[in-house]
Amino acid sequence: MKRRKLLSIILSLLLLVGVLSPGAAAVGARANAQPENGLSLLSFASLVYDLRQAYDRELEPDRVVPYEELNGSFVPGSVNAAAGTVDRAALSEFEAEGYTVTEGREGVVLSRPYQTRRLIVKGEVPAEDHGAVARVSGYQGLTLLQYETEEAARAAEEALQSEPGVEYVAPDRVVSTCEAAGQTSSHLSWGYGENYVGIDPFLGYLGNRPLHVVTVAVIDTGVLLTHPFLSSRVLTDNDYDFVNNDDDATDDHYHGTHVAGTVVDGTPECVKILPVKVMTSSGFGTDSTVYLGIRYAVEQGADVMNLSLGGSGINPLYEEAISEATAAGVVVCVAAGNDQCNAGSFSPANVASAITVGATDDRNRRASFSNFGDAVDIAAPGVGILSSVPAAAADGQDYKQLNGTSMASPHVAAVAACLKALDPGYTRDAVLR
Repeated sequence: MKRRKLLSIILSLLLLVGVLSPGAAAVGARANAQPENGLSLLSFASLVYDLRQAYDRELEPDRVVPYEELNGSFVPGSVNAAAGTVDRAALSEFEAEGYTVTEGREGVVLSRPYQTRRLIVKGEVPAEDHGAVARVSGYQGLTLLQYETEEAARAAEEALQSEPGVEYVAPDRVVSTCEAAGQTSSHLSWGYGENYVGIDPFLGYLGNRPLHVVTVAVIDTGVLLTHPFLSSRVLTDNDYDFVNNDDDATDDHYHGTHVAGTVVDGTPECVKILPVKVMTSSGFGTDSTVYLGIRYAVEQGADVMNLSLGGSGINPLYEEAISEATAAGVVVCVAAGNDQCNAGSFSPANVASAITVGATDDRNRRASFSNFGDAVDIAAPGVGILSSVPAAAADGQDYKQLNGTSMASPHVAAVAACLKALDPGYTRDAVLR
């Protein structure tokens, strides 16, 4: 067992009583005993982990309901139409179950933003928590408030907006991988991507020049550290798992390993992968966990980040974390999402300081699943992309084809890493140019 993991476990045990005590007061009292400069990131992460362990139930990611499944009672365009024109009969059943609805080209996107029953509050620790059963605070002005029901969390959000010293309040939403199903292609890996990006000639050009070491943080489901295609590139001394609160970011899904393989396949040996696990073996996580992953990657000196994940809605938490990462010189690439809707309604794709990546097919057309709109900065290959996966995910093979803006984003992260290898001063805007 690594020493850092042992320290993390000890810290969790010391903090466990405070987090699991009934009512918010016990955890609040623990937070009041913190040093004046607040908790470290990993200390705060341990508290958040204990909160999730105590209160999280089975969670579900966003899902798309095709228009034809709405029995003809829903007319595309009605969701965003003027008041009085919405067909309430088509939406009332979903809304009664706690879903919010976003209109896409082929169907409606359903999300349950309050399903964790947890709120993220930025600013002064609220004097009134409006019925929270537990709270965690002490890092970067953040407080997480846990409620018993979705309805209680929703009501508390509205009340907290007017609390003195509160900058923003948002639900701790569920995010998921941006992998899509349906389309296939005969092209493999950087096959048509090489023609689109011209990566092979560029790598040949880089081979004749002095290069800097570049770290790409893959903030995802983890990375299979021992994969034969990746093992020489993966950093194993400072990988971290925010799902299980330890320092072993091994992929127990497959998505992060696939993303990492695309980065490795398009970069020279000087580009290294920092695995940061923020999503479960089911392929989804929460806003707060992703936020911790972004902060951790900055602390560890990442030069480029890839986030092939997201969910419906807007959370200022991403704007804050990604803007600060960008200001520190990190190029942050994020997937646009696969809901066939405006990426501006999808986080973190809607963050202006990130490079938001849509997906194209082998004919250089927008992939049918890809989100679109002004929030998308660039598009990259995302159909039939062959890359590394754990053998268990590919019938004993080490590679598998996947589709999605998840697969497109690491193409751009790879190009950013190549440019950073030439000149560490390359910024987001310079990469896009």
